[in-house]
Parts: sequence; structure tokens; C-alpha cells
Amino acid sequence: MKKTLLFLLAVLGTTSLASVNLRVGVDTYSKSKAIGPYSDGSTENVGYEIGAEYMLDFIPLVKLGAGISYQNHAKFSGNDTDWNIGNFKENYKGYDDFKSFDSVPLYLTAKITPLPFFPFNPYIKLNLGYSFNFGNRDIRYSQGWKYDDDYYPGLSLPQLDPKSYTSSTKISNGVYYGIGVGAEFLMLGVELMYQSNIAQLTVDDKENGSKKYDVNYDRVSLILNLKF
Repeated sequence: MKKTLLFLLAVLGTTSLASVNLRVGVDTYSKSKAIGPYSDGSTENVGYEIGAEYMLDFIPLVKLGAGISYQNHAKFSGNDTDWNIGNFKENYKGYDDFKSFDSVPLYLTAKITPLPFFPFNPYIKLNLGYSFNFGNRDIRYSQGWKYDDDYYPGLSLPQLDPKSYTSSTKISNGVYYGIGVGAEFLMLGVELMYQSNIAQLTVDDKENGSKKYDVNYDRVSLILNLKF
């Protein structure tokens, strides 16, 4: 994969028909597979990405190129239980939200413009490459009880946490791909892309043992392009 990318970049650098795209995007929707007892695969907060692509006019209506991106993925929602007892305190137990991983994919890309006579140039986009994944965090389990602030307003009563432990994690690299549609006018473009980073998360848990889980990060991203 690395040799292919280097060869493509060398070819692109020999032609005046090449262009550079600077890209900034935000995830409008994201999801992963369920992760054992730790998460149902839903996410918290918003993921984003920044990157660049080098494109070449290959044949009429088709551009080919290579790209790199830093992708900051959303946190995964931890499975937890939270319930009230009486009207003055609540019990809680379960897994906190956690950072599964971030990614830096290296990929080949193709842009097909089937309707070049439109003033805003609509196109179809395809990405395929390899995702280097990192930034995973330990998963924390906590169980305890705390006072209900609504019942004791302004008293700053202590929160008791009789049980808490963390489980270490390890993330693997994997395939990255994306498919989407976009439109560009002069130097500015907008894309809506479905993207996925393939990965496995190994969780070393003292109660559940060491297991591997598929944690592919799937999302729909809105991306802005600035072409030079």
C-alpha cells in the first residue's frame, strides 16, 4: 500500500493537471457495533477530520489521486444503569463513556463527474486505503451512590464511590473506505460521504477476561473542500 501511494504521488507530481484539495469535515451521524457489556455502539459528541488530497485529471470526467486525513472520532457511549431510591439519593453502576480510537488513513481516491455541463459540477467520490488507528483509552467501571442535588440544593454533599476499576484496551489498524456525492463551484466544494474505519478493540477485563470486539467506526460526514 505505501509503495502504491508513493508511486501515485510521483506520477501526479510530473503533470500540470494536478490539484491539491484541503478538506475539513464533521460527522453528522456516527455508529459502531455493540462492544460486549461495555457499549451498545452509540456515540457521544461529534467527530471531525482535516486532510488533504492530491488529484490528477486521468481521463475526461474522471480524476484520480491520493489523500491523507486526521480523523478524530466521537466517544462511544458506555452501558450504564442509573436509578433513584427514595427521594434523596441515587444508585449507579456501569461503564463510562470512553474514547475508542482516532485514525489517520492513507488512501487512493477517484472523483467521477458525470454531468460536467452543470455550473456547479456534481460528482461521485470513492476512497479506499489503510487506516492507522490510535488514541484508545481504558474503559472505566464504577458503582456507588450519590445524594440527589434536587433534594439537597446547594449543600455540596459528597459522592460515594465504593467500587471502581479500569480495563486496558488495544486497537488494531485496518481498511478505510468511503463513498459519497459532492458538488464544486470554482475552488469550493461540498461533499456528503459515508465513511468507515475497520478496527478491532481488545479489552483486558479482570471480570470478563480478554476479548476482541469489532469496533468499525461508521459515519456520514459533511466535508468542505478548498481546491488549489
